[in-house]
Amino acid sequence: MSTEAKIKKPKAIPSPLNKLAYGAFTLLGIFLYIYNGSVSDGLMYMGLALVFDPFDQSVRWNNRPFYQKAWLIAHLVIILAMFVLMIILPVTK
Repeated sequence: MSTEAKIKKPKAIPSPLNKLAYGAFTLLGIFLYIYNGSVSDGLMYMGLALVFDPFDQSVRWNNRPFYQKAWLIAHLVIILAMFVLMIILPVTK
């Protein structure tokens, strides 16, 4: 009996759930940053949004269309900018 027969593949999360979670975490991060002025909370939720890839996860990074790569990299650049703001700006709360 081979060990490959015992290994179960993890279940893939359906794409609509990923899109919903990505959108919800992104909007919550933007809301907390703009409305509450909390850079750290906004950064946390915007960073968590990237965990839920809104595009087809079965497609490798090298095979993705340019607009998907650009979107995810732009999101990451925004998160890095927020991280720099969090370090530079004094904590007010």
